[in-house]
Amino acid sequence: IYLKMKSNFPKLLYHATHRKNLGSIFADGIKPAEIGVFFSDKAGNAAKFLIFKIPKEEIIAFEIETKYLDKKKLAESFDHSFEFFQCKAWVYSDLVPAEAIKNVFDFK
Repeated sequence: IYLKMKSNFPKLLYHATHRKNLGSIFADGIKPAEIGVFFSDKAGNAAKFLIFKIPKEEIIAFEIETKYLDKKKLAESFDHSFEFFQCKAWVYSDLVPAEAIKNVFDFK
């Protein structure tokens, strides 16, 4: 379930992934999975989405500047339970270009 956002986009969003993806993301950007690329409002919150799949020390998070994203393809997502994760989620339905990456957070 997604809700298209109208105007107040966060300037920064965070995407977490396995550290083995670091090189390919800097080379090719963040490729969407079947549904898209998921984000949260903080690096630690984005990491919460993966904590059951990947050990914390293997997770990295990218800080993404949303000015590089097509806002028509960005939506608030409700498939990551706010009650469980205690944070909002967004989904982007296209490739996130490497130039959108502002910082990388390491949870080692």
